[in-house]
This record gives sequence, structure tokens and C-alpha cells, in this order.
Amino acid sequence: MIREISLNEIRSKIDNGETVVFLEVGTIQAYEKMHIAGALHFPPDRVRELARAYLPNLGHQIIIYSGERTPGDLKDGVENVALKAAEELSKMGYGNLYHYRGEPNADAASSAKDEWIKATMPVESIHYPPPSSNYFQYASLKHARKS
Repeated sequence: MIREISLNEIRSKIDNGETVVFLEVGTIQAYEKMHIAGALHFPPDRVRELARAYLPNLGHQIIIYSGERTPGDLKDGVENVALKAAEELSKMGYGNLYHYRGEPNADAASSAKDEWIKATMPVESIHYPPPSSNYFQYASLKHARKS
């Protein structure tokens, strides 16, 4: 069964010491830019495959959200990628699934992640360091040897 969950309900679970797994469904670019602290990332087309590897406990509470606002998130009844992922996990036997959509009255450009950030909840980003200057020297030498 998939239940909707609000930010206040998530806070309550965290404050009560409950173990929850956050799952961001969407593009890797949105995930790397910023995601809920500790969240796993699943591309929409790999949910079934990655769930077997990274979500071995069918009883864990899993909070699923979209990595970015998509046309399917609008209030027109169209399912979004997070909800589709939750449905896939439900078919696989996961029972404690929560869909975190964000503030229901938010504007169309707002997402669950936006609400999370505005509430100053913990987030993470992935930053790749630039190559060292030695890398460029090595690449130049390697290229020069081919000439």
C-alpha cells in the first residue's frame, strides 16, 4: 500500500527514531545537484533492478519522492515518476511505502525537495573535484608523444 506523507509526518518519524529510507527517483543531474541527506537515487527505468540490490528488507519504511518537478507532478491526476516507482516497489512486495509529494498547495514549479530545503531539513550534494594540474601536464605529454 502506498500512502501520501507530509513533511510534518516525516519529521515525526525522524524525531521518534524510526528508520526510514529516502528514495529519489529522477535524473542523476538533479540528484547530484542536491538531494535529501542519505537518499538513494534510482533512475525511473531501473527501479526493479536496483531495489533488489539496495533495498533488501521488504519491511523498511521507504519515502519516495521525485528529484525534480515534472509535468506529471501537476494536479491533473497524471502519475509522476516517484509514484510509478512506488507502485513498482509495491508489486515487488514492499509494504511500507510513502509518497512524498511536497506541499499540496504549492505552485507548479515547486517540488518535495523544494519544500524540504525551505524547511531547512538536511540535504547533500555531490561535487566532483576538478582535475589536478598534474592531470593536464600528463594529458599534454601523452598527446605530444602521439604527434
